[in-house]
Amino acid sequence: MTANKQHRKTGIDALGEVPWGTHICQFFKGKEDLSDILVPFFKAGLVENEYCIWVTSDTLGVGQAREELNKTVAGVDDYIARGQLHIVDHNAWYAEEGRFDIDKVLRHWFEAEKLALDKGFAGLRAAGVMSLLPKRDWANIVDYETTVDMAISKHRMVALCSFPLDNLETAELIDVVTNHGIVLVRRANDWVAIGNSRPAKVHAMKQRGLSYAAIGNKLGVTKQRARQILNGKRKPERIPPTMLTTADAAMLLNVHINTIRRWSDAGLLPTYRVGPRGDRRFNRQDIDNLLRRG
Repeated sequence: MTANKQHRKTGIDALGEVPWGTHICQFFKGKEDLSDILVPFFKAGLVENEYCIWVTSDTLGVGQAREELNKTVAGVDDYIARGQLHIVDHNAWYAEEGRFDIDKVLRHWFEAEKLALDKGFAGLRAAGVMSLLPKRDWANIVDYETTVDMAISKHRMVALCSFPLDNLETAELIDVVTNHGIVLVRRANDWVAIGNSRPAKVHAMKQRGLSYAAIGNKLGVTKQRARQILNGKRKPERIPPTMLTTADAAMLLNVHINTIRRWSDAGLLPTYRVGPRGDRRFNRQDIDNLLRRG
């Protein structure tokens, strides 16, 4: 699907409008912070005829989220009844069977987008509160956020992830900031939106002492590409298109082979199926294009 850059009203004063494919992070400290951002975010989505999914947590559960929306949104029950608004518990969406399954969660989001478009909605507006996932799943959470950040630009989705500020260590804060295009933080009594370009991400991580190899791993690119991003350079060589295996693509992009499979399933990396088993093959030009977009 080609990225649609039509701008959408976020309902958040600090943000204004954003294009489809925007991946936003909010750092929060309690129920009031979540209500301040998520209630106007979903109110705007409902008005704009978007399919809205709010994945809640213990900080602001399903019933409380519904109550908060009812304070400013007329006809919340009607939106729910006709299938435009879905408020779901965190465990039912992120942690089925007690664990975080990246593939299932990604499939949930992209199936929800398809459902939204099939039902005639403008697109999908989604928010998930990431406060209940156990720390043992952190590597999977980072992998998931990396994939979403890279894939979402191809979809009619606006996604907002809320992270509890007090529960994150410095390294985890870096991981979260790295994998979102816009970061929302409260400064005194006002919310501030900070744009997060790839060069800015690389610069921030380099300032904190990460190697180019470590930075490249977080961004899903090679260490050479991470250095080029910081220096504002593009990949210089042009190699004729070649069909590559999944392992070849993983080596060139310096990511795990399972990450390549997820990017393929999400439509981020064009994939060709060959042979009776439908083995994946990748065009070298598509790999180069992904590196340049990095």
